[in-house]
Amino acid sequence: MYRTLLTLFAITALSTGLAMGQGFGRRATNPPADPQQNAARRIAHLTAVLDLTADQQAAATKIFTAACENSQALQGRIAELREQWQEAIKTHNVAQIESLSRQWADLMAQRRALHAKAQAQFYQILTAEQQAKLDDLCQAGFGMFRGPGRHGPGWGPRPIPPAATPTPRP
Repeated sequence: MYRTLLTLFAITALSTGLAMGQGFGRRATNPPADPQQNAARRIAHLTAVLDLTADQQAAATKIFTAACENSQALQGRIAELREQWQEAIKTHNVAQIESLSRQWADLMAQRRALHAKAQAQFYQILTAEQQAKLDDLCQAGFGMFRGPGRHGPGWGPRPIPPAATPTPRP
């Protein structure tokens, strides 16, 4: 009985180790999205929701493509820091962990600021009516400035609300 349990435990431990070594999540299987594809998907959504003109679409494409490209440049540095951070954890280098954590926070703040600046530029090209509609959508949890999302507010496709005037949350 003891031998059977020990064998079962050893097999479970080995299979768990092998499964964890396979990698999981988006990074393991999918390459990063192209900035132009990200911008095009976003502009299509915003056009459907806000009825953007052709000039607004062109300006928004330029704004969001530049933001995505700059964000990807930061992402390369973040990936380097992640590797250094893992190595510092393995060697129990507390000083390096502290330093890398501060650098990581700085890069994440830069990325957030980059996205906020792009959103601000986009907001300025909207008409007053479109700004009001976007504000209403944001209050209801839709739009680009607020709402659920893995990468924070506004990045990624959002569902189009079923009604023209959303109901506020209680």
